[in-house]
Amino acid sequence: MIGEPEATALRSSFALMDVSAHLQRVSGHYLRSAGGLTYVQFRILMRLAFTDRPSLRMHELAQGAVISRSGLTYQVTTLEARGLCTRSAAQDDDRGVTASITGDGRAVVERLAAGYAEVVRQAFLGLRPEHTRDLTAILAAVGVERS
Repeated sequence: MIGEPEATALRSSFALMDVSAHLQRVSGHYLRSAGGLTYVQFRILMRLAFTDRPSLRMHELAQGAVISRSGLTYQVTTLEARGLCTRSAAQDDDRGVTASITGDGRAVVERLAAGYAEVVRQAFLGLRPEHTRDLTAILAAVGVERS
């Protein structure tokens, strides 16, 4: 038999995973219908659009998007074929590869961002603003890289 701290941790983790799966499902539906993108592709474009640098190394994108390097390569190749991002050799390391968002990629992010935010807002409709702020702080404390 597990104790109360362990039972609470299990309930919390299941609730978090259920909410995450629900958000990915509803936001993924919106992104596919409105922009022809998957959730992961949108996440990649968002990271590229909102970085303070002109490009990100592929391994940085993989960490932030919580995706394997090979999965990221496939997704970036797909985005590149659509003209939404580009890849190039890293300037400081011949072995490294960086990705940058294109003007078309930025336009897609700008077009989809408000609708995506509305989908998320609807998913959290029952939360008061202070609960949303608390949830954001709690999730940030977990320590998973976000951007």
